[in-house]
Order: sequence, then structure tokens, then C-alpha cells
Amino acid sequence: MVAVSVASLPLIGFGEIGLQYPYTWCFIDYYTDNKTDRGYNYLFAFLELLMITVTVTCNCIVLYTLLRTKMRGLSGRKNSFTESRTFSGYSRRFAECQMAVLLIGTP
Repeated sequence: MVAVSVASLPLIGFGEIGLQYPYTWCFIDYYTDNKTDRGYNYLFAFLELLMITVTVTCNCIVLYTLLRTKMRGLSGRKNSFTESRTFSGYSRRFAECQMAVLLIGTP
């Protein structure tokens, strides 16, 4: 919904879409002198950087959690069977499913 809202802003006059070289596709006009159009360009760039940052952060959290789960599973073999299967109160399988959902749901 946010993507549709931001993409439709040039239709109502906030931002400008221009034909890009080799004149076969359109994108936002980076070379404009209009302050409103520049505001749209900055908004677009900020949202893209935010999306990239959130994606990288989520992937790092997933990697850390999966590695931590794996290491606890390896060290847990010396303990009883039930202790080796749990990770912070959850089963390893449940934690891995949570991580898979997080990866799928990341933009």
C-alpha cells in the first residue's frame, strides 16, 4: 500500500517522471530544479535506503539466530534430550520456522 501511494505521488503533482536514456523507459527526474520534485526524489531515495537497511538487518538477525540455535544444539548434546531440543523456551523447529517466515516476509 505504501509503494502504491509513493508511486502515485507524481500523478497528483508531487514529483516528476522523465524519459531516461536510451529513451525506452521512464523514472524519476533527478535533474529537476523544482523543489517539490526534489522533495519527491529525496523521499524516494530515503524510503529505498530504509528498505535496504531493514532487509539487511532482518537477514543478519536471522543468520545470528540460526547460528546460535545450531551452536546450542551442538553443545546441548551433552545434556539431556529435552534441553538440547529447546532454544529459549521454543523448539528448534519452531525457531527455524519463525526465521523462515521473517525471511519470506522481508520486502
